[in-house]
Amino acid sequence: MKDKDESAVAKNILIVDDSATIRKLVGLTLKFKQYHVATANDGKEAWHKLQKENFDMVIIDILMPTMDGFQLLSKIKNDEKLKNVPSVLLTTEGDEVNKQKGMELGADSYLVKPFQPQQLLAKVEEYVK
Repeated sequence: MKDKDESAVAKNILIVDDSATIRKLVGLTLKFKQYHVATANDGKEAWHKLQKENFDMVIIDILMPTMDGFQLLSKIKNDEKLKNVPSVLLTTEGDEVNKQKGMELGADSYLVKPFQPQQLLAKVEEYVK
């Protein structure tokens, strides 16, 4: 017998963006809906967190120092333990070339900044059940 209903357990989401403003905005949006939020400044920091903690979703910017979003996404999708974690790219790069590359690397969705909080929440709720 389970102590808690699975759906009652808050889901953990990792936000990866080099902009403190975006991390805060996305974090507040998700916390408002009772999600647990962790943040990382770049792909390298995110990769370390992904190795130590379990996340139900990763929201990733593309343009970041050290390890960009495409590199992080590629590592996630090529990792046996992480490959099924839903990944949403959230970026200013709205051109078709970047969208196509992101989807080919395995992104579950691609959102362009500026974004509407409801749009982001809809994607999170679509993938995190």
